[in-house]
Amino acid sequence: MVFGKMMFGLVLGNIASTLSNTEAFKVSFEEKLKATKAHMEDQAVPNDLRQKVVHYYDYIWLRNRGVDVSTLFQEAPRCLQEDISYGMTKTYLNGSSLFRGLPESFLKTLSTRLRLLFFLPGNYVLHRGDMGAEMYIIFRGEVESGYDNSDGEFVAETVMGEGKVIGEMSLTYSLPRRRSVRARRHTDIFALNRRDLLDLLEDFPAVREVIEQRSVLLFAHLGAPRHKDKERRSESLSARRSGTSQSSLTTDREQLVSRPRSPGVHAKHVLDMVLGI
Repeated sequence: MVFGKMMFGLVLGNIASTLSNTEAFKVSFEEKLKATKAHMEDQAVPNDLRQKVVHYYDYIWLRNRGVDVSTLFQEAPRCLQEDISYGMTKTYLNGSSLFRGLPESFLKTLSTRLRLLFFLPGNYVLHRGDMGAEMYIIFRGEVESGYDNSDGEFVAETVMGEGKVIGEMSLTYSLPRRRSVRARRHTDIFALNRRDLLDLLEDFPAVREVIEQRSVLLFAHLGAPRHKDKERRSESLSARRSGTSQSSLTTDREQLVSRPRSPGVHAKHVLDMVLGI
């Protein structure tokens, strides 16, 4: 009987502790939402946009009780963090034309740079005409690709689901988005920023070279000039502007060919071609 009372007290104590922790999370989340609402009101944010923000916070609470999932494993060892993130994203990264078959050590580190984003039905992932700087991988849910017509209505052309990679070219080329993409239903998407990739490639020069070569092959139809075309154009511009001798141009060309190229170099030339500069 005494043992039963002890067990009963232990169970009640655990329940009270759980309720207390849940209540603390809820209070913290409500305070954050209250501060967000006050800020939007102070800045005169349009009512329809305010409702979108509130609905987003409601979804975050229903989804994970307001916990920031990106901070869950911050105190874990680095190798464990990489194993967890890579275990979640391995299939999707190997499905990318840029990253397929690259060394596992690179992919594991890359997986920790992915951010998990949540989109509600109708929320835009990207807009047509925006300068791309991120690649997206659909983790759960569905999105539709299309454009806004003259009446402001979205016209869907393609539906994409789990595992689909969107905007790979934005990791190596600064080009405007050709289509708008928005969520059809509640959708979880991994995002990789170009700057995060470039920073990581500084530690993986061999992988950087492979990605640069792949990006030229994959996106050449967008107007990426050949190396010889770029060299010829550079020589012509230099000769017109400064009257540099042909021997000097040849030396500069040899240095340009031998110097490692970054994705940003290719991006600028492609953008120049598109803009006619």
